Amino acid sequence: MAAEQPRVLDSIVDGLRFETLTLSRAEEAYALQAEAFADEPASAFTLADRAARLEECKRFSGMFTEECAGNGLSVACIEASTDKMVGALWIRDFRAPMHPSFEEILSKLTNLGKVIDVLVQVDGMYDALRPEVVGLGKAADLWMLAVHPDHRRKNIASKLTDIGLAHAHAAGAPCRCLLDVFGIAVLRNLAW
Repeated sequence: MAAEQPRVLDSIVDGLRFETLTLSRAEEAYALQAEAFADEPASAFTLADRAARLEECKRFSGMFTEECAGNGLSVACIEASTDKMVGALWIRDFRAPMHPSFEEILSKLTNLGKVIDVLVQVDGMYDALRPEVVGLGKAADLWMLAVHPDHRRKNIASKLTDIGLAHAHAAGAPCRCLLDVFGIAVLRNLAW
């Protein structure tokens, strides 16, 4: 069986290449996400030991590896000169069931659990506003966005978001996100 090949989504700009995330790079993606998330408030104030935070963040990201890295929608940002992944946007089906270990990890990363609680409330608002995209397979979710700490403030997250939204739309998967729920360009105005 031939190795899965990523589809390049944008030409190399500023030494970066944007391509579909494939299963062959999934482990690199969830290690990147763990590194990016380990010091964020949602996890940093929950577990004092950084190594423990990294491990829980890897477990959290790893729960979505097969689904997100194998669906053809998720996007990776690759530093062209090193072929190293420096950013990733995982896109998943809005109504896909959560991994069985999801609640266990949230019990350890309690601040992340609080964020998820808010997102569940937003989901209810979304259901009311957009009933046509409520079912399984009807909408994509911008699930996890991460940029390696050494590569922040280079507009990578904004580019990943723009490319990911366009790619999902072109694939026939309208994206459900805060931008859609509130009808304003919240994501585009963040200084990433």
